[in-house]
Order: sequence, then C-alpha cells, then structure tokens
Amino acid sequence: MVFRLAPLAYFASVAIAAQMSPLWLKMAFAMALTGFSAQMGLFPLHTVAVDAHIVAPPPISAFISTILMNVEFIGIFRVFSVVTQSPVGAWAQRVLLIAALISIFLSAL
Repeated sequence: MVFRLAPLAYFASVAIAAQMSPLWLKMAFAMALTGFSAQMGLFPLHTVAVDAHIVAPPPISAFISTILMNVEFIGIFRVFSVVTQSPVGAWAQRVLLIAALISIFLSAL
C-alpha cells in the first residue's frame, strides 16, 4: 500500500475531504471546536477568556476582544467547511447546533 502525502492547503483539503477517514475528521473537528471555543469564550470554557482579560493590559485585552475572537471563529468555520465536504458533514452540523444551543441557553441563566 502506497501512501501519498496531500498538501495541507485549505482548497486542497476541501477537494480531498470526501476521501478522508470519517473517524479522523470527527476527531479533528471535535478538537478544533474545543480549542477554538476555549479561546472564544463559548459556554463550557468561557472562564478561560475572563481570566485572560483580567490579567492582560488594556491594549492586549482590546486585541483579544476584537481580533482574536474573530480569528477563532474563522478557524472553526474553515475546519467546518472542510468537514462538510465529507460524509461527516451532517454530524458536524448537529455538533455545532448542540454546542450553540447549550451555549445560548446556559449563558442566559
């Protein structure tokens, strides 16, 4: 069996997403969602962002609030857009929907 290395560029990943292993795609999406959610301050990991804002000087806190939050959203979106090109796409949509609903309802309490 010959293994061929594929380029890790975004468009190349989207093009070969249907050939990727569903198990590895699920694990990659779950880890990316968890990691980026911790930095974005979504519900289960929202206390990490609060600690960073308290300790950081005001310019760094503003940087965290404006630029980094958007970059983390783009990271989740790019991984999600690769995963949706594979058979795991429906699973990823359900995971994002559940994470969003839990975050909305528990943050409203």
